[in-house]
Amino acid sequence: MTTFALPPAYRLAAAAVFLLLAGHRAAAADYVRADLTLTTPWARASVSKTAQAFLTIRNTGTEADRLMAISSPVAKRVELVRYEEIGGVNGAQTVKSLEIPPGKTVSLSPATLVLSLIGLKQSLATGSTVRLTLTFARAGAVSVFARVAEAGATKPPAPPEEEKKAPEAAPKKPRPRR
Repeated sequence: MTTFALPPAYRLAAAAVFLLLAGHRAAAADYVRADLTLTTPWARASVSKTAQAFLTIRNTGTEADRLMAISSPVAKRVELVRYEEIGGVNGAQTVKSLEIPPGKTVSLSPATLVLSLIGLKQSLATGSTVRLTLTFARAGAVSVFARVAEAGATKPPAPPEEEKKAPEAAPKKPRPRR
C-alpha cells in the first residue's frame, strides 16, 4: 500500500482553507433541504405572550414546494401571517400554506409576511436562539435556529463575531517631549 503525505506547508494551507470555508458556511446560517435553502432566521424579543420570526426561503429546484406547517417548542402554536392594506386599512390575515415557486425566493420580513409565535411558554430574550420547524410538502421538515434581536427590531441581529468585536480605540495623542 502506498501512502501519500503532503509537505507540512501544504497541510497548513489546506487546513487554513478548510477552516475558512467551514467558518463561512457557519456564519451564513444556511439550512439546506432538497431544493430549498433557508437563510437568516431571526426573531424579535418578546414583550408579551407572542413574538415574531422571519427568514428567507429560496427554491433552487424546477418544481414548486409549499410551506404547510410551522412549530416551535417555545410556543403553543406558530401561524404564518400576512400583513397588508385592504381598503385603506392595515390588516393581518392568517395564511394556511405558502407556495415557494421554482427558481424564486420568498422573504418573511416585518410588516409583510411573518411567523407569529403564539402562546409563548417562555420569553424570548435578546441574544438567545429559538428553534423553529418548518414542514414543506416536498422537502419535509427543516429545523432552523433563529437568533433573537431586540423587541421591535427591523433587521436580523448582528452575527456573534461582530457583537464581540471591541470598538475601535480612539487614536492616542502623542506625548509632548520634555
